[in-house]
Amino acid sequence: MAPGTRHRPFGDRLGRGLHLAFCGAVFVFLIAPMLVVVPLSFNAEPYFTFTEGMLRFDADAWSLRWYRGVVLDEGWLRAVANTYRDRFEIAGDRAALATAFALYEDSMTAADAENWPVARGETLIEIGLAWVQEAENGYRTRNLLKAVDVLEGARTFLRQENAPHRRALLHKHIGDTYVLLSRTEPRRRADRASHQQSVVRWQNRAELAYKVARSFGYTPAKANIVPGNPRAAPAPAEDDDKE
Repeated sequence: MAPGTRHRPFGDRLGRGLHLAFCGAVFVFLIAPMLVVVPLSFNAEPYFTFTEGMLRFDADAWSLRWYRGVVLDEGWLRAVANTYRDRFEIAGDRAALATAFALYEDSMTAADAENWPVARGETLIEIGLAWVQEAENGYRTRNLLKAVDVLEGARTFLRQENAPHRRALLHKHIGDTYVLLSRTEPRRRADRASHQQSVVRWQNRAELAYKVARSFGYTPAKANIVPGNPRAAPAPAEDDDKE
């Protein structure tokens, strides 16, 4: 018996005992299911039950197939990468963005042969959008050009015959990125003439991309500023790269 316990009032000892009993019951309620679920996660069979082989502790009855499926599945990897990308967007954590890029690369490697073209195209879209987010924090023109290169590369894998709707959504993202590029300003006055030529080229490419997107009902999220476009007025230019 702890020192001084016999001198405590009965009500205090009863309250302490009930408190410990309640905490113990909650602990068992939360932990006990894990004692069952964790061993079942090593089941080699696609059934959520203990097989005879598992009860006999046969080596063939135990497997890491479910954990391997999570680690090597391109969909899971891309979802985790999206989470890191969202963290970068919310908190500005550049390490999270670097992790997202690495996971995107792993997801493309993990895609199986049958779904590889579409999976790689979708992953390239996510990488391109990550570069767009990176452009908000600096080196705006440079990162937007990287985003366009990646998104344009996704068109090779998302073809009209195997993923028409994804291809249309891809063109919407391409158009939005070209619009952002056309809103940038040259870093030096001497580059204004060449930059203006690039702006006209980006505007034309944005309009071409939006034509494909509109054919499937996708509308531009940002105003198209192509000269002569009746659907939108010219947008104000934004500040150039923050280096």
